Amino acid sequence: MKRVLLSLAVFLLTMGMATAQDGKTSRFDVRKAGAVAVEKCDGLRDLQKKGPQKSRQRIALAENQKLMGSYTTDDVVTSREGLGLPSNPGQLGVATVLDAKACARFNGGQISQIRYGLANATEVTSVFMYLVNESGNFVELFNEKVTEKPVAGWNMVTLSQPYTLDLTGITDILMGFYYTQSNANDGQNYSAECFPLSITGGVPATTLVYGNLNSGLGWYDIGADSYGALSVQAIVEKDFPDYDLALSEMIAYAFNKAGQTETFTFGLSSYGKMLPKSYTLNVFVDGDIMGSYDTPVALSEGAISLTGNVALPSELTVGKHTLKVTVAKINGVVPTKNTADDTVETEFTVYGQSFPHQKQLVEHFTSTSCTYCPNGDKILVALAGKRDDIARVSVHGIQNPNYPDPMRIAESDVIIGYEELAGFPSASYNRVVFDAGTGEGLTLTKSLGYNVSYKDQVAAIFSEAIDKANLEYPAFATVNVTGNYNPEDNKLTIKVKGNLVDDFAQVMGDDAVLNVCLVEDGIISRQLNNGMWVTAYTHNSVLRKYVSSVGGDAIGMTGNTYENDYVLDFNSAWKAENMRVVAFISRPLMSESLFGKFVTNTEMAAITVGDPAGIETAAKAADGVFEVARYNANGTQISAPQKGINVIKMSNGEVRKVVVY
Repeated sequence: MKRVLLSLAVFLLTMGMATAQDGKTSRFDVRKAGAVAVEKCDGLRDLQKKGPQKSRQRIALAENQKLMGSYTTDDVVTSREGLGLPSNPGQLGVATVLDAKACARFNGGQISQIRYGLANATEVTSVFMYLVNESGNFVELFNEKVTEKPVAGWNMVTLSQPYTLDLTGITDILMGFYYTQSNANDGQNYSAECFPLSITGGVPATTLVYGNLNSGLGWYDIGADSYGALSVQAIVEKDFPDYDLALSEMIAYAFNKAGQTETFTFGLSSYGKMLPKSYTLNVFVDGDIMGSYDTPVALSEGAISLTGNVALPSELTVGKHTLKVTVAKINGVVPTKNTADDTVETEFTVYGQSFPHQKQLVEHFTSTSCTYCPNGDKILVALAGKRDDIARVSVHGIQNPNYPDPMRIAESDVIIGYEELAGFPSASYNRVVFDAGTGEGLTLTKSLGYNVSYKDQVAAIFSEAIDKANLEYPAFATVNVTGNYNPEDNKLTIKVKGNLVDDFAQVMGDDAVLNVCLVEDGIISRQLNNGMWVTAYTHNSVLRKYVSSVGGDAIGMTGNTYENDYVLDFNSAWKAENMRVVAFISRPLMSESLFGKFVTNTEMAAITVGDPAGIETAAKAADGVFEVARYNANGTQISAPQKGINVIKMSNGEVRKVVVY
């Protein structure tokens, strides 16, 4: 099967420079908004990709002027695509974060104007630029009062005096504006003015908000990366060189085998006064040159996306390796000016062995006060109807603080924060960052807020995306899980064990973790549904408890096998017959990089009640043989262990019988 670079579509780069690595800013104090902070004007997304925006006249720049921002096109979102924080009304600051190293070409230039884009008009009091030094301290470059009434679309602010950009000792730049966040509503729905923010541009970038969102006054990451970058740009004046190329945001297959073809994508921009007629790019693997590209495509104004392939050397060892592209020549001459951004690189991992994927972890983010969340539930039901390998965990959070969700647990906020949820309802799939092709771009959590009439189409899109992701992210461990509740001592006993590939630590990292949690079906509670409260709504796959730590536990390895055992008191509010144990092996949840959280394999088992003797499922055997189908005594296929005799078909054709008590 042909492999597909999952995130290729989103990196049709239109950006002017790289943002902080992986959209994260950990070099200064940034708080996580926790539960959802940013909301979308139109709660339901269209399934169809949006057509081109109404054409805008491109900003006219002088020869000595360039745009500095997370993207440099004239894109601004429409009114219905506006974002806002109506649950946090009042004066807020909003900023995009730029990596100072990626802005090196602008160093020494003068900032003469700032422009900001709005989806819906609101009061804007000032535009600002703060520089963050190596100690994590903020230095205010300017905070210019806005005198003209803002309008939807671009607004230009001419600074009272030009400001020279000195990036000596600077790590990050915060550029943005202070505005009034409204919470105007008709009793049911917020008005359009509550959603003034334009976040677009096609490239994930960190958007920060200054205010008191949940834990004191400060800067908060609102998790809006999946929408793109905040519409704010600076006009910088400088004597730019005649020819200047910049490379940005390289991605490649996360995992590959030695001797196979590695596909990669990166951005190429021209920042000189003129467009070069020719250029040469060199490709390296671990510092060894693998080949060159001589003017693969003609350059144009703005950024372009380039995709290449390189044959990996057959002698590459299992583990991490580096892929790098450099600008070797411009018009036949080796560049000597502004060369800091002439190189871009990324890591990939070479592996040798893998196992079949068992279950697909689907973390479903929902809230009882989320009016469109029942639509998301129906989409996931449709997804489960298309494939029998879904292990769903419904994580309940707080959409509206005035209506607390009774199924929210403390771990919910941790998961929501670290997966950078942008809105309810949504879901992540094996915690893999990819582009599902639904218009959201590169994200870890994908919206489920579609009209319910699209449920089958959306389910099909996500099912296909899961299959593609599994090609890029192989399974490096097997998972066999059992759970038994003994009413006599009120104890729940869980055993998780399995096999590991050779060199497991080299491919998954020596800090890979085992995650174990409990979910329950059939919980009756109220739910807001398209503006109406349903008093007896049935909630399924509800996350009840993390048995492991929410970030995962160390894997109890012995050679190429592992086993982790847990015993805990059973909560009297739970119904054992409706519960399942979900176990998965992943990278740590707390990784600052969204790309570093992926799940390698998952299994799920129903909790059995009574004597635990002989209750082990046969999901995986020591020789790598795995369960492919399970039937009850009547011959009906079942998706989890069922009390009584279970007939299990193994991957080698063997048929086994086990008794589940």
